[in-house]
Amino acid sequence: MNASLPASATATMPIWDNPMGTDGFEFIEYAAPDPVAMGRLFERMGFKAIARHRHKAVTLYRQGGINFIINAEPDSFAQRFARLHG
Repeated sequence: MNASLPASATATMPIWDNPMGTDGFEFIEYAAPDPVAMGRLFERMGFKAIARHRHKAVTLYRQGGINFIINAEPDSFAQRFARLHG
């Protein structure tokens, strides 16, 4: 069944609620039990490692305008979150 709303109803409906007014995201940060394997996965998807943090085990991968960060710091919030939630 293909039900749809009248055009007048959809014209006034917001596409999504954006109370913070965000206009995109600069990066997505990842943590994993095996950050090296995750980096290889990113590279297979066409991302390139373009920067590393000077003092931390954090690597920036980029493809076009998409930025992924792998945080491999053992006691970072990202690693604790990954251990807790998978």
